[in-house]
Amino acid sequence: MLAGHYLKKYNYEIEYNVLNVSDILFMMMSLLIGLPQRLIRIMQVKRILGSAVRKMDDN
Repeated sequence: MLAGHYLKKYNYEIEYNVLNVSDILFMMMSLLIGLPQRLIRIMQVKRILGSAVRKMDDN
């Protein structure tokens, strides 16, 4: 569904499946849970890297 444009561009065969309500709900829940988790992880890594850089600057 997301890559259909590129699949067509490079001549891949595409099967069109109709999404049902449970598929849509699953995708929405994955986004609602997954995106905040990913954002938290990015902020943690940014904080850790920033701390490491400050420690290197102090030495």
